[in-house]
Formats: sequence, structure tokens, C-alpha cells
Amino acid sequence: MVRNKKWEWTEGDDRRLLEMRAAGKSSISTAAKLKRTPRAIDGRLSILRKQIAEGEDPLSAAGPRVNKPK
Repeated sequence: MVRNKKWEWTEGDDRRLLEMRAAGKSSISTAAKLKRTPRAIDGRLSILRKQIAEGEDPLSAAGPRVNKPK
């Protein structure tokens, strides 16, 4: 079975993701706009929420920029 490559999340992607979520957009509609899967959207939101909860700026260059393979 062929596995999809993990695409990097840019700061711009994160910013659009957070803006769309703040505007009440669903994971499905956000995924369509960002050309990712709803699962990728939910996973990235989880990472960004954790960073926010830990007091980090999720849009800083210090945050993880990629989804690491398992």
C-alpha cells in the first residue's frame, strides 16, 4: 500500500487554519480550502492547541512545522 507523503505545514497554513476555525468553519471545509484531509486538519489543530495551552506562540518559527511520520 502506498502511503501519502506528509506535507509541511507553513506558518501561512497555520494562520489560515486558525482563522478559518475562529470563523466557525468545519474541518471538512477547511480541508478542502487547504487541500488536506479533515484528519490532517484535526491533527494539526491538536498540535496548535497544545502549543497554546503550554503558553507558546503556535505561529512562531520555534514550533514544529511538519507532521512527523510514525
